[in-house]
Amino acid sequence: MELFWRIFDTLLLVAGLTYIFIKYVRPFFAKRRQEIIDSFNQAKEAEKRTKELYDETEKKLREAKLEFEKLKEETEKEAAFEKERMIKEAQMSAKNIAERYVSLAQAELNRQKEELYLEVLNMSIKIAEDILKREITPETKEQMNKSLIKKMGELVGK
Repeated sequence: MELFWRIFDTLLLVAGLTYIFIKYVRPFFAKRRQEIIDSFNQAKEAEKRTKELYDETEKKLREAKLEFEKLKEETEKEAAFEKERMIKEAQMSAKNIAERYVSLAQAELNRQKEELYLEVLNMSIKIAEDILKREITPETKEQMNKSLIKKMGELVGK
């Protein structure tokens, strides 16, 4: 009896698994198979489109390379011309700057000479004044005044 129940349970389990397989697993794999076939067909179509795009892109790339070479040549010509123009401009600017610098330097030298001359003159006057203040005493002032009056008198009397 026990063997009967075991066989019955096993058959019941196999019947249930078969039902699940037929009801759910088989349609799943059929659907999955169709999805894989569709994906494969889409991949072939995408590969075909990609090849067409690749060929078109290669053609555009060749055209772009030719255009780039033309632009490169034109740019090199323009750059050489611009370089010459800039060199001439720089030379003119350098010449103008040098001339301006020389005139400014000359003006500054003249100004400094004048300042030095005035400073030396002021220092000479100050030194002379200091010497006179030290050397002239009231007695020498008196002698100078008398001498000045005497000479003025001589000049007036003549």
